Amino acid sequence: MKFYICNICGKVIEIINDTKVPTICCGEAMSLLEANTSEGAIEKHIPVYEIKDKEIIIKVGANEHPMEEDHYIMWVAQVKGDTVTRVELFPGQVPEVKMEYKEGATIYAYCNKHSLWKKEV
Repeated sequence: MKFYICNICGKVIEIINDTKVPTICCGEAMSLLEANTSEGAIEKHIPVYEIKDKEIIIKVGANEHPMEEDHYIMWVAQVKGDTVTRVELFPGQVPEVKMEYKEGATIYAYCNKHSLWKKEV
């Protein structure tokens, strides 16, 4: 799974079929987002999860991540092979989502200030 960001406008995209052709936005090549796996900020960004029956409950951070207008989790995704389940979040919401559990998946969370984070399930 590859995600790219435009360094000018902040647009984030997911690549479904990668090619050798550069991905362009605002007239410049977009940058590959490398997912962080260890904390470096006061806020917690690494997704944590709980599995109940056939459902996974994903929270962003062991300590709840802020969900303010200028600093929030924009989306959470569960990726397993060629299946991506993504939930968009907005300021004021709780940074928690529920979805069908996919064994062996990777969970991603995207913070508008601190970029991409992941956790292997």
